[in-house]
Amino acid sequence: IAALDWLAVARSWTRVQYLTKPGAMLALLLWMWTAGRAAPGGAAPGAWGWFLAAVAASLAGDVFLMLPREQFIPGLVSFLLAHLAYVVGLNQSPPPFNLVALVLVFAVGMAAGRIYLLIKAGLAASGRMRLHLPVLLYSTVISLMLISALFTLVRPEWPAFAALLVSAGAFLFFLSDTLLAWNRFVAPLANARLKVRIPYHLGQIALVVGAGLYLFVGA
Repeated sequence: IAALDWLAVARSWTRVQYLTKPGAMLALLLWMWTAGRAAPGGAAPGAWGWFLAAVAASLAGDVFLMLPREQFIPGLVSFLLAHLAYVVGLNQSPPPFNLVALVLVFAVGMAAGRIYLLIKAGLAASGRMRLHLPVLLYSTVISLMLISALFTLVRPEWPAFAALLVSAGAFLFFLSDTLLAWNRFVAPLANARLKVRIPYHLGQIALVVGAGLYLFVGA
């Protein structure tokens, strides 16, 4: 479904995108739901609902952003809630405190801070500073989501492959949102929609499959 959506974006098949864009997230939502129903309890029972909420909120965000009259703020809020749900789902135990975790926090914080300053400059240049606080809040939350995913690499309860998947997925999600914000607020990108959509779908797939491996495989 995601690959068909990329083709629809590349060929400007607008009507097809009305099905494929939400269809990819709907498929992930149904997979997560059925996997949880088939393996009740799982490795972390409370996390299942949070991952479901994250995918559902992402589906809502996709719908808001694809409407003929785009609803940017509702879409932003939906994805903000999705990131918060991912943060809770990924932090079912206290965050690790060690050198690797500190390095990860520092690296993500420095990169996210630099990106935010560039986006803020673009907002100022285009006279859209009213979006300054929403973008700052969103940048903070998606950075927390990325850090939470990277922390799975040093959490002993997370299998290595599942941790790699969710970490890669969170990074791709972060990259997609960065490209989206850059295209909107800093400078137009060639083939921007495709460049945003591909890492978005790959990121969501990796996040959900990685979470599923952690929650249900061997449960």
